[in-house]
This record gives sequence, structure tokens and C-alpha cells, in this order.
Amino acid sequence: MSALCFRLDEYNALLERIRKVRLGIVGDLILDEYVYGVPRRLSREAPVPIIEYEGSRYVPGGACNSASAAAAVAETVHLFGFVGNDQNAKRLLPLLQERRINTSGVIVVPDWQTVTKTRVMAGSIHAAKHQVVRIDKGTPLVGQKTLHERLAAAIHQAAPHIDAWLISDYGYMCVGKPVEEALKDLFTEGAVVVADSRWRIHQFSRITAVTPNEEEALEFGRYMLNFEKDVRRIGESMLEILQLRYVLLTRGNKGMMLFSADGKREEIPVAGTTEIVDVSGAGDEVAALFTAALGAGGDPLMAAELANAAAGVVVMKRGTAIASTDEIRAKLEEVSCRGAHPES
Repeated sequence: MSALCFRLDEYNALLERIRKVRLGIVGDLILDEYVYGVPRRLSREAPVPIIEYEGSRYVPGGACNSASAAAAVAETVHLFGFVGNDQNAKRLLPLLQERRINTSGVIVVPDWQTVTKTRVMAGSIHAAKHQVVRIDKGTPLVGQKTLHERLAAAIHQAAPHIDAWLISDYGYMCVGKPVEEALKDLFTEGAVVVADSRWRIHQFSRITAVTPNEEEALEFGRYMLNFEKDVRRIGESMLEILQLRYVLLTRGNKGMMLFSADGKREEIPVAGTTEIVDVSGAGDEVAALFTAALGAGGDPLMAAELANAAAGVVVMKRGTAIASTDEIRAKLEEVSCRGAHPES
């Protein structure tokens, strides 16, 4: 018996429909920089290793990673957000365009630094590199009403050409109040709108869904529910408090939980091994695939299982990563042979 709730051909048909979905990704645009090196000795200046530099690699991060994940399965992806007028923006924008992501909704802000996360990866020549330290650059866009209104106007202008929207919020305040209200308006008009927010889930009400991880859900329980710690009760409360249709709660190697406004709760086991290589980008992948699947008219549980399979691909790759359609198909085939879906 299959570990999936639907037939494999139904997931494949959904993936084909996703290819034609037009997606809008709004949020914090981040450049992920990986600096690689070999540790040679301890410094005389401090008890830290001296890393001999080997090279650097740049990857789209934050909302840009969500857009990359979407572009790996869909032909039309529009990105909306802010970058600085700096060298890192010049590195980031071509990477997005290489992935066929439409960046016409990206606004360049003079005298602001493009958000960049630099990870120093070290290890011996013949071993996998591991993260030694992370350096974050960039400040939140607080009190920038005019900029947020410009972004909201760009979203409204593009709305007739987009089927589903994902908010990717990493706390840099690129999604200000005018942008939130614009997206809520689009939901009211019938669009799918999903929010993936690191710190501000409570801000995103009256939309289709949110996709918190377990830590974010527990933070919601402390902040909104007087220190509630039961993720099942938190998920159900999110639906009511935020007036959502769905909550997709990701739980790392414990899988996912899907809460629906009609009272259903589904527990989805992890897709693949519980021994995870790297969770970087997994949340972006889940949010992007879940949004794309809902935008393609997919059943919410099927959309969640598709996102789960995509995450199962991503967590087995090092660094910020995405899953291709072929990799997702292969993971679904693997999961379908694993046994019965557990009772929820």
C-alpha cells in the first residue's frame, strides 16, 4: 500500500499543471555567500582556526531562494522586493535572471545595503566542508512607507498576470503594511496568498495559508496564546485567530502537519531518511511548492505531500538548494513504496 494519499499519476498531473502556474514571490531578497577554505592551524591571536581561502560561491537566498524553487517547477515566476545599489545586488540579479525569474518588480534602493548572509565553510581537502561562522549584512527597512507603497503598486499592477502569491518574510521589513494590505486585497479577489514568515506570522491574517516551522509555531503559541506549547492546539488556533484556510506546519525529521479550516488535521511523515544533511532552504522549498500546487488547483493534502517530497530532496543537499521536477517525481516514487500512510 502506498505511503502517499493519492495515486502517483495524480501527483505527476499536478506537477504538469504547476508548470503553467504564474507565481508572484514577495519578500526579503537575500544573497547567500559561501566562502570555502581549509583549516591549517590555530591562530596565535585567539583560540580560533586559521582558514586558508579556496573560493567563494553565491546563491539566491531568502525570497530569492523561494523564487528559485518556484522557477525550478513553474515557467513564470515574478519576484518583488528591494536590493541596494551595490556589488551584491549586481551579483544577485544576474543569478535570478539565469533562473528565468522576472525581476521587473525588484526596486533598487540607493544608500541601502543588499541583505547578504556569508557562511564560512571549512574542512580538510578530502572531507565535506562544515559551517564555521555566519556573517549577516543588511538592516531592516523600517519606516519606509513610500518604498512600501511603491512595491504595493507594483504588486497591484502585476496582479492580473499572476495566479498565486507567496510572502517570504525574513524580518528585514521589506513586506510593510501597504504590501500586506495589497496581498490581502488580492486574496479577497480570489488569488491564492501564502505567507512564510520567520518572526511575524501573527501579522499575516485573512489569507490562504501560512507555513511555519515548529519553532515559529511555538513562538506564536508563546506570543498569542499565553505560552501554549502543544503544536496541535497552536496550529488549530492559528486557523481561527488569523482567519486562514490552511496551516502547513513543518517539523523537520518529524514530517509535517496540515490543518484545515474545515477541522481536518493530517500528519505527513518525513519523505525519505530522518538523517538530514542540511536544512538550508527547506522551508523556502516547502512554501514555494505548496503555493504553486494550490495555485494549480491541487488538493491541499496533495499540495502538502508534494511540498514534503520536495523538502525531502532539498535536505539531502548541502547549502541553500532547490529541487527539480524530476527529483520531486523520483522522491514521490520512493515514498510511494515505503508502506501505509499513518493514521492521523
